[in-house]
Amino acid sequence: METPEEAEEVADGVDSCNKVGVVQGLKQAEAEKALGNQDLKRKQRTDAIKHYSEAVECLHDAWSQKPTDNQTKEIKNLMSVCLANRAAAWLMEGEGQDAKKALKDAEEAIEREPSYNKAYYRAAKAHQLLSENTRAIQIIVSGLTRKDLENNSGLIDGLIEIYGGIPDTENELRDFCTKVFKNPTTGNEVKKLAGFCTRVSKKIHTVIGPDETIDSI
Repeated sequence: METPEEAEEVADGVDSCNKVGVVQGLKQAEAEKALGNQDLKRKQRTDAIKHYSEAVECLHDAWSQKPTDNQTKEIKNLMSVCLANRAAAWLMEGEGQDAKKALKDAEEAIEREPSYNKAYYRAAKAHQLLSENTRAIQIIVSGLTRKDLENNSGLIDGLIEIYGGIPDTENELRDFCTKVFKNPTTGNEVKKLAGFCTRVSKKIHTVIGPDETIDSI
């Protein structure tokens, strides 16, 4: 039978090992992510996915070793980035492209860190590849309705991209506004997006005139 003192020593030893394990896991995950980023830039899908997957495994291992609150936040943030980047690798054109796997990774990235804008963008791109434009719009809208992302230029650009760009001629711009803001499924939600509406309003004032508004078209 071990004494209370011996039990405490064992617990302290386990705690010390856990702390070292968390730090090592985070360090290794960062290294694997960096390698994945290099491969992604070189459009080497298979290698990029391999490194991001290894980074995710390192983070799962670190998570299992009782990280501190700050370390837990760091693990979640890094996990989201690695998953979203792996989604980007799945989305690259060419043999091996897999929109369903990209969508799964992007959705998990959002779950891990709801403030990571690129995860919403990549989920939307996956929906587009799956011919699910309405879902693509909805996922971008869900990001832009967050207070911390409501003016995120990347997400606003992504939404405009899904709609095919804001037209430069009056008739096309009027048709655009009808399609976007009077859509029975997504129109009301899109109309609440201040940053996006500001972008469209500026184009309306430039192309049609300063007295015209989204509501008047």
